[in-house]
Amino acid sequence: MQSLLRESYMKSLSKSFKHAFIGLGNLISKEPNAKIHAAATITVIVLGIYYQLNTIEWVLSIIAVLMVWAAEAVNTAIECLADEITTEMNSNIKLAKDLSAGAVLLVVIVAVIIGIMVFGPYFLS
Repeated sequence: MQSLLRESYMKSLSKSFKHAFIGLGNLISKEPNAKIHAAATITVIVLGIYYQLNTIEWVLSIIAVLMVWAAEAVNTAIECLADEITTEMNSNIKLAKDLSAGAVLLVVIVAVIIGIMVFGPYFLS
């Protein structure tokens, strides 16, 4: 019985990962802002390797990058759902889209601040 439950759980978990990777693939391939985030991510990785970041600097950089990706994914999901409901002007849908875009902006601002704090000393030396 436990073996069947474990097998069922593993299949469910596998499906969840599959759908998550499909979602990320769609985000990267279809969203213009994701291309900007991809370029920034690659830049952070290259600079991190070049400057030989220490563990704390890598952790901060990775958290900043992944926060931006997560916020962009949620923003895109909200936009897709809203557009599926209606493409006509609706004040509540506009507010939801604006709020989710604002959330991405806030996360990007924090990521830039973290980037300045991590890479600034390297650029100045």
